[in-house]
Amino acid sequence: MVYHFDFNHTLTDKVSSTTLVANQSVDYTKDHFLMECGGLRFEHNTALEWKDSRFSSKVKKEFTIAVWAKANAPEEWDDLIWFTIFCKGKQGKEGINSPQLRFQVTSETVSLSTDNTWKKTNLFLPDVWYHLVVSCKGNKVEFYVNGRENAQFELKKGWISNNDPLYIGKDVPGNLEYFDGVIDDFRMYNKALSPSDVLSLFNEPMMKGVNFCHPTTPLVSQVQVQQTVIVPKIDTVYQKITITKIDTVHIYQTDSIYNKLSEQSGAHFVLEHLEFYQSLPDWKPSSLPTLNKLLDYLIKNPTIKIQLEGHTDNRGDKSENQKLSKLRVNNVKRWLCQKGVEKERISTVGFGDRRPIASNTTEEGKRKNRRVEVKIL
Repeated sequence: MVYHFDFNHTLTDKVSSTTLVANQSVDYTKDHFLMECGGLRFEHNTALEWKDSRFSSKVKKEFTIAVWAKANAPEEWDDLIWFTIFCKGKQGKEGINSPQLRFQVTSETVSLSTDNTWKKTNLFLPDVWYHLVVSCKGNKVEFYVNGRENAQFELKKGWISNNDPLYIGKDVPGNLEYFDGVIDDFRMYNKALSPSDVLSLFNEPMMKGVNFCHPTTPLVSQVQVQQTVIVPKIDTVYQKITITKIDTVHIYQTDSIYNKLSEQSGAHFVLEHLEFYQSLPDWKPSSLPTLNKLLDYLIKNPTIKIQLEGHTDNRGDKSENQKLSKLRVNNVKRWLCQKGVEKERISTVGFGDRRPIASNTTEEGKRKNRRVEVKIL
């Protein structure tokens, strides 16, 4: 990794300790973990610049850009202009071939280009966090959304590395497209990441050493190695936690799932706060605390076997709903197994819309029916 801007209340690169220059005062907001001050808000004309004289020696014909992004919804989402996430080039130039390198998205298109190369793809919904990765090796480009490959295409011509300024959040020459939304955890590698590397990056847990920007009285003063800390649930928690000589700490807010996980064989309950993107098998980043809690329970109870049961609301074709519900629980199982749970301990079934727990005549009822249930075998 050659650049890493986590935007955790700072514009400083974690690799080289160089600081980005903002064209105006910046506004930190919630990141993709929903932690305060971990993301950077871009509003129409906000941009960051970095003049790095060492770029051409670091990044050549092979690289990867990874970023978490959430776009604001314009008045007409279908007419969305290009949102520029990353651009490298000189000010004062105009035309398709001006930027050295440009990474842009719209609601339906992704572009990594020096030459207007782009790919039609189903991509953005407004106000939703996405993990976007674009990997380039020679002229071959691979694009990933939430850990899975979304598109492949070939650049019409390659690009020549140089030391032109690098921008995050705007195009050059500066009067073109800006990003409108929140950007978090921008990374650049001097190699093309493999699909397994990209998936691991998407599943990466909250990092150690996070400093919350509103300190308060500590809820946890001492943590033992390999121990899970349960933080009492309150409306908002801003916390600075100092951890010494420890590898991994799981911090959760207590809720109903904690109590239900203590039940005996035969227990049947909903995984609360596990949410999926509409009509897709991928879950939202906000679901990670719930998934981590289930993972922690399975690791601490190695003899327990479970069945994951997927359900949908009644919108759409019944057979497609059944397939979607099965894909969703299979994705949950795959994630748990990647984290170390034996696959033989987890079975899956998709019921589609056949077992509603609420009326499908209201949006609230439909939301409740879109769920994953756990049965302890």
